[in-house]
Amino acid sequence: MIEKLGNVEFETRTIGPLVLTTPILRQLGLAEIVDRECPVAEQADMGHGVVAEVVVQCRLTEPRALYDMPDWAERYGLVALYTALEKAEQLNDDRIGRMLDAIYDRRAVIWGELIGRAARRYEIDLSRLHADTAPIKFAGLFAKQAEDEGVPCLEPGYNPQGE
Repeated sequence: MIEKLGNVEFETRTIGPLVLTTPILRQLGLAEIVDRECPVAEQADMGHGVVAEVVVQCRLTEPRALYDMPDWAERYGLVALYTALEKAEQLNDDRIGRMLDAIYDRRAVIWGELIGRAARRYEIDLSRLHADTAPIKFAGLFAKQAEDEGVPCLEPGYNPQGE
């Protein structure tokens, strides 16, 4: 909303938590990772990475249905935050659906790289990380393994089948 106060013109924008989430997502390079793993055609006006980042922003601020994203983007002034966006209507449900389809087969790679970047950036200890981006099951008896610094070892765990 643009208002005038004497000779001064000012604009009020709602950004909410975007002031925190935008720099973090950019530092982690989410859009860059998605664009590298899921390229779009040269003539496309926007890559899947920007769309993925905006969807994450929406889910973190005010989760809503995909068809409602343009209204959310308009209210939070995303056109000013993302140079690839010319107008909020670009974030329609078809475009978001295409992005979700594109990243589906590469989701484990994207998730893994994002976790790795976050761990390095925020100095997170991953020595006991358990993330099932692609479940794996071992069967048999395994002798207790030596606990060597920095060497992974098999431990009893849980899987969705309860085995």
